[in-house]
Amino acid sequence: MAHAGRVCFNFFMGNTSWLEWPASLDVDSLRKDGWRPLPFREFILKVHSRCDLSCDYCYMYEMADQSWRRQPRAMPDEIADMAAQRIAEHARSHGLDRITLILHGGEPLLAGRGLITRLIAGTRREAGPEITVDASVQTNAVGLSEAYLGLFDELGIRVGVSVDGDATAHDRHRRFASGRGSYAAVTAALGRLQRFPHLLTCAMTRCRHTRRWPGSDHRESTSCSRMAPGRSRRQAGCRTRTSLRTRTG
Repeated sequence: MAHAGRVCFNFFMGNTSWLEWPASLDVDSLRKDGWRPLPFREFILKVHSRCDLSCDYCYMYEMADQSWRRQPRAMPDEIADMAAQRIAEHARSHGLDRITLILHGGEPLLAGRGLITRLIAGTRREAGPEITVDASVQTNAVGLSEAYLGLFDELGIRVGVSVDGDATAHDRHRRFASGRGSYAAVTAALGRLQRFPHLLTCAMTRCRHTRRWPGSDHRESTSCSRMAPGRSRRQAGCRTRTSLRTRTG
């Protein structure tokens, strides 16, 4: 939104009813004039740059972006420690009492339990008791073992699982490098996860015709990243984005 030649950004950065994107990067002067930065409250960390699936629609591994080939496989310990320190420093400097840490990849479970523990426990230790650090991991669930579930239960790490509907829809796209579908492995992992319902926060892609998962509530919004001019959603292979949460109470 433009106003008097300036771009308005949000209502927390200024001392007027407009929140203006600052024209200067002189932070000290901006603060003296009443400008305040909007702090980050959610941090997404890519802990592993590889994946154990070869989904045919993946923009990173199966399409033009091949930058992953030049990246380290896992986040180094020293980077994990620095990330924990800087995240906690940011939260303290802005007076935050709660932040969210989300582990992504690649496939984050490939990072191993040691690195995941280092990041979550390290961030909480650096943040101190005054700041709550909520943690979650977004996974394809192929490697979601009993050992991982025990660790997530111990550390209070919630789990999001990516699924593409029923077996036919899922295995059409979400396959291992050998071409074998991953649906059986994912459903087995979800079965193990059902013993820890307090950890489940499942974001999944699914086709419209896929039946509702028993025992779960979800919010649904339609989106399609594969649309092309003159093609219907079905022709484009459209998937419906769904957030799935277990019922409580």
